[in-house]
Amino acid sequence: MANILITGASGFIGSHIAEQCAIEGHTIYAVLRETSSKEYLNIPGINFIYIKLNNRAEIANKLKAVKSNIGRFDYVVHNAGITQAKNVRDFDNVNFLYTRNLVEALYDSGNIPDKFIFMSSLAACGPGNEITLEPISDKSELNPITNYGASKLKAERYLKEQNKLNYVIIRPTGVYGPRDKDYFQYIKTILKSIEAYIGGKDQLLSFIHVYDLAKIVVNVVDSNVTNSTLFATDGKSYTSEEFANIVKSVTRKKTVKVVVPKWLFRTITYIAEKVSGLLGKTALLNSDKYKDLTSKNWSCSADTTFKLLEYNPEYDLKRGIENTYEWYKTHKWIN
Repeated sequence: MANILITGASGFIGSHIAEQCAIEGHTIYAVLRETSSKEYLNIPGINFIYIKLNNRAEIANKLKAVKSNIGRFDYVVHNAGITQAKNVRDFDNVNFLYTRNLVEALYDSGNIPDKFIFMSSLAACGPGNEITLEPISDKSELNPITNYGASKLKAERYLKEQNKLNYVIIRPTGVYGPRDKDYFQYIKTILKSIEAYIGGKDQLLSFIHVYDLAKIVVNVVDSNVTNSTLFATDGKSYTSEEFANIVKSVTRKKTVKVVVPKWLFRTITYIAEKVSGLLGKTALLNSDKYKDLTSKNWSCSADTTFKLLEYNPEYDLKRGIENTYEWYKTHKWIN
């Protein structure tokens, strides 16, 4: 079994990756900050390393110390990153520079792994063609429309420039499942009998349950796949209305449909962003969110991923929402 270093292990996606890797018998070294929660890391065989990824020398020193005890890491899963920021520069600092710091610290400490698995995002590609509605794929032109997506693409390009590092880049679509707080907000809105749309009901979306995403990571570890970019999705596309209908069927709620005009939503996000900036807070509604929610085509193809990894997702959206909703109820996130 392998020694696997996982950054961002305390978060929603990272904790599930750590859990799945541990289930497969691997030894996990979770990179955390001193303030990170360990709520979902009560996992046998997990070890904690406290590192600030903004300091290359500190990372290298910590990795050298661990290496002296266990040898090098066989695999690194770099999942740490941010999707929201108070300052635009923070996206580059965390999503790109921290990636570079980690890679260079691995070089400095003699810890070059068999594979460096980078958790990127569909946002690094940007939306698909809104006329043909062709799914985004590995043949699509890269045109990120958000600061978050641009920072992820910058990190991807850095990894592809490395000669000493075998990389695998994973681009998940919308990730949901137990412990997720983002889609949880949408489900809470449905539970309040409100079904909101921005501009229209025909936005094309793709999703992946976090259990399937974690298994894709494990399959990458176990496979011979290297120097590749893989999309992670359940293999299907859904309109925003189909998504709402699935959530309503699972929650058994009737709703009032509200279509918010794009111009009004743009105004709301502009005001929210300005007010949050004045208060020194991160705006949940911002210009990036406007671009995400008003782009028509976020449909994605993962045919290459399924073929290379010989893997098919276990959860379509309906089964996944059922699983997620039950988890929310069991853990008292909803009554």
